[in-house]
Amino acid sequence: MKAGSRSLTLFVLAIFVAVAFSGCVSRSEDNPHLKVFGDPAESGRKQWPGPFQGAIAFYDIDDDGSDEIVAHSTDKNVYVYSSTGKTVAVLPTSYPPAWHIDQVSNGVSVDVLKPADPPSVVIADHAATISVWTFVSDKSDDDSFKFEKKWDRRMTECKKNPSMDAGPTVVDLDGGGTKEILVHTEDAGLFALSADGETLWHHCWSGGHSAPVAADLDGNGKTEAIFASDSGFISVFDGASGAPLWTFDAQDHIRPGSVPVSPTVAELDGEPPMEILFTARHAPRDDPEAFDTFNMGIFAIRQNPTTWKNELVWMTQPEWANPISYTRLAVHDVDGDKNPDIFGMDWNTIGHRPGEWQRLGPGNVFRLTADGETVWKREIDAWWSNKGIAIGDVDGDGAFEVLANGPKDGSDGFWRLSAETGKAEGFIPLAPWKMTGGANLVDLDHDGTMEIVARVVHSDAEKEGGILVYDLDASADVAWRGDG
Repeated sequence: MKAGSRSLTLFVLAIFVAVAFSGCVSRSEDNPHLKVFGDPAESGRKQWPGPFQGAIAFYDIDDDGSDEIVAHSTDKNVYVYSSTGKTVAVLPTSYPPAWHIDQVSNGVSVDVLKPADPPSVVIADHAATISVWTFVSDKSDDDSFKFEKKWDRRMTECKKNPSMDAGPTVVDLDGGGTKEILVHTEDAGLFALSADGETLWHHCWSGGHSAPVAADLDGNGKTEAIFASDSGFISVFDGASGAPLWTFDAQDHIRPGSVPVSPTVAELDGEPPMEILFTARHAPRDDPEAFDTFNMGIFAIRQNPTTWKNELVWMTQPEWANPISYTRLAVHDVDGDKNPDIFGMDWNTIGHRPGEWQRLGPGNVFRLTADGETVWKREIDAWWSNKGIAIGDVDGDGAFEVLANGPKDGSDGFWRLSAETGKAEGFIPLAPWKMTGGANLVDLDHDGTMEIVARVVHSDAEKEGGILVYDLDASADVAWRGDG
């Protein structure tokens, strides 16, 4: 199917539907909220982008009052879109010769690295090359942004030929005002880099797929760096020096214990230190007859303020849960009772080794108490329930909803669930598009109302990626924006 001849027909169900692609914007006469980031026939580009799978960045790069959307594609490029849908920049990435790419799940970050400098796009690619591209304002206009590549380097200290699925995390580790960059290789290697690309510290510990997390866990004004590995290890370091502070091994409780998405830091009991929440895979043996009895572990851990050792606050393995989750846990008090609520979604597969990604049935969206007790869970019979969730007052009625990916009547889309009860309140069909990542709730135009942003591919051309954007009339009351 040629992109220029493609006809888009979307039906509005409930209160909103939208599609968006790379390029120029057109608006539907029937739906003024509908934005279509146009196809190559309109944008002048020769082809569609590849699919977008990693976390999207939102940042007002040119300081015009609206955020740009920055997304990393499997075609090895990072695309920068204006809030109106224009493709204002395409940034290439660096790969060794003959490097095989099946998918690119690296997220991208945008931030000001040094005080008074313009914003920079920080990229980690599948071959573990980190690059920084800085915005050049005096050579940019509304239709085209100019970026200067400041540096790039491959993270080879721990392995000669590394790979990377995790995105970079940009944070001021030492409180000096200049940002540092945390990165995590897939094989072995945890790194902190300066804004100029020098290694500040590193550890050749077990690698993983999840982006690093930074937080002041104990409230002492110092930032900790938190890494989660495929071997089930949670490692916490002093952010400034890289000195190990404490670790936790999920394999002491389940096997293999891999932690595929970033942990979430939250205050569960109202007293420091803060807790680290994460899910870990449980698939202990190669026995297909037992696959449906393997339930992922959901953990809350912290450092004991007296012994300084790790402490398991609680762990739960709900009998309804699948063996693994690729959805980052979301924490917010959605009912106003001053107790945090925990939300997530499991992935309806056994995973690999054992299992070979065997599908096990429906996925489950869930809400837990701060103590790990199940409040509700709702089945969603998705093909792959490995997308992120978002939480916000989507319809403006004063109550929060959970946006979770799933199908209905043959169409991929979003289920809108009551955050309080899990009851389905509506479905947003996206046919002919299928989602490759979870939704984001953002205020792109900084006007006090939300937009929904999501990554998609066409059902007839799955190598062609796009980004959907829909303008909501609801105020920007967002509890969990989503992970891009």
